[in-house]
Amino acid sequence: MDTRVVAKCTESPALRGQLEHISREIDLCKKALVAFLEGKRRKFSRFYFVSEVTIVQLSVSYTHLRAHE
Repeated sequence: MDTRVVAKCTESPALRGQLEHISREIDLCKKALVAFLEGKRRKFSRFYFVSEVTIVQLSVSYTHLRAHE
């Protein structure tokens, strides 16, 4: 990545504020995802041996299948 581009973009106070806001929102999403995954793992102990990505994929697939019933 060209750090000069990143540095140039963050010179704008408005853009910097937007980027900081987006970063905070991403952090909230990460925390919510971790809580969701922990809930799934508590409910289904076998998920402790499955990666986080796989659990999300399984949940999305299940939701998608249920929507078509």
